[in-house]
Amino acid sequence: MNKQVAYSVIDAEVQRLRKLSYSELIKMVGTIERKQVAGADGKSYNLEYKALWDSIKSRDVTVIVYADDGGWRVFKPLTRDFIMRPDGGFAGEPLDGKEASSVRVDQKIDVLKYELDYRRNKQWNVFSWCSAILVAVIGGTSFLNRDPNHALQTGWRVIISSAVIGLTTFACLWLTYNADRESVTAKSLEAISSCEIQHVANRKHRQIGTASAVCGYRVALFLLAIATLFATWWP
Repeated sequence: MNKQVAYSVIDAEVQRLRKLSYSELIKMVGTIERKQVAGADGKSYNLEYKALWDSIKSRDVTVIVYADDGGWRVFKPLTRDFIMRPDGGFAGEPLDGKEASSVRVDQKIDVLKYELDYRRNKQWNVFSWCSAILVAVIGGTSFLNRDPNHALQTGWRVIISSAVIGLTTFACLWLTYNADRESVTAKSLEAISSCEIQHVANRKHRQIGTASAVCGYRVALFLLAIATLFATWWP
């Protein structure tokens, strides 16, 4: 295999990947992409690239590109890699000037958008998980209590009630934490991008948003918990 040609193929792919935003790269984490590229020597080269966390704490992403010609190099491919930081910079390659400032702002916006979507999805996942359990308990206890011969004994009712209260409390605390983080992230995104994010800057949206104390996931879970306790103790 012609190493010079192979490295030129790798470098071209690396440059393409470096142009991607941080939010695009983190979506690639845990995946492996493969393709064939024609080299300057007319030969076909196998390219493989993957992204992985360089550090979970710092959220840096490492991208590695491999190349081989299908021969023995399959067992020892040529490689290039780079590490992108959450601010859009590259580890060991500090950015300077206006370009650096522009890139950092764009990357920060991407990170904040990703964080905003993550917090909203997390709230929905917590709500759907907890509400499904509560609805199942309502159905099960209602069915058992219909027949006096299979009605729940007081001990079991106390246990179920305690579990429902504990589950609902934990879910509401988790929802509150994520709702608070969502609001903070949205405000930060507004400050940077000068755009209005749903239910944060606009009071009307805020009143019906997931972070609202009047109408939202937490109120729905509270009402479901009340219904579950009622179904457990009635009749």
